[in-house]
Amino acid sequence: MVVDTLRVETASAAATVGDLLEDLGMTVREGDLVRPSLTAPVTAGMTVRLAKARTITVRLDGKDQSLYTQAQTVGDVIRVLGLDLGPEDTVSLPRETFVQNGLTLTIGRTITTEEEVDDTVPPATAYETDPMLAVGETRIIPGTAGLRITRYRATYKNGELVPPRALISSIVAKAAVPTRHIEGTKSAGASRPTLNAPGYTGSYTKKVTVRATWYNASQGAWEAGDPNYGRTATGVIVDYGICAVDKTYIPLGTRFYVPGYGPCLAADTGGAVKGWTIDLGFPESAGNSPWATQSLDIYILD
Repeated sequence: MVVDTLRVETASAAATVGDLLEDLGMTVREGDLVRPSLTAPVTAGMTVRLAKARTITVRLDGKDQSLYTQAQTVGDVIRVLGLDLGPEDTVSLPRETFVQNGLTLTIGRTITTEEEVDDTVPPATAYETDPMLAVGETRIIPGTAGLRITRYRATYKNGELVPPRALISSIVAKAAVPTRHIEGTKSAGASRPTLNAPGYTGSYTKKVTVRATWYNASQGAWEAGDPNYGRTATGVIVDYGICAVDKTYIPLGTRFYVPGYGPCLAADTGGAVKGWTIDLGFPESAGNSPWATQSLDIYILD
């Protein structure tokens, strides 16, 4: 038995080379060379050769990887990895260095590549007037975001970006559609417009288009059983008729009417309630889907 350069004579009743190595407590891993093969029968006077692969660490472009290899030299390791190194690439050891267990080899490549970055183009807001809308009435028509695609040429040395990246091109692949903010200019005279709807009959100050969602106490910051469970930003408990708003758009304390829901009091705020968005309060007994998210016109009552 010849293991690498060590010669060992042994007697064995093993039937195959694989059985012989197992009897001798030797583990054959992928990458080891065995001659004859593991399935070859054992015969008297035969010589079995086992060349153990070596475990080394290769740090390639700043990332470590373990390599179990029969490579004899650093140059062989580079060939095994399939690397075609150029004049700007670096190798920590001479190529003729013999490979031994535990060796650490650092290879730093210089790689130039092109990268593509997608950026969202937020919609602008276009302010308009409409003589067909009454003074104080506002209509919001949401816009859509656009898409800008920018290409750069980037150079990496040893896995690290070498700034700056060089701009190749930048195009708007999809133009943003502006959000339309329309204010009415039609004189309504001395009287305010009126609304006759289920749950409310009376005047209102203006009509606005919003996105309406829903929530209940279980979606708040406190667990059930906490004294603050279901408590809103103004201190009242969320229930039907209590709504969350962006107070920079609809001040807290404002009353408004929501078609299909009814009168509502702006008494809460929320992290996701931004711009012309409202969150309609419901009791937990209303179930898991008491309202379908939608855009609609609401009526500001005061």
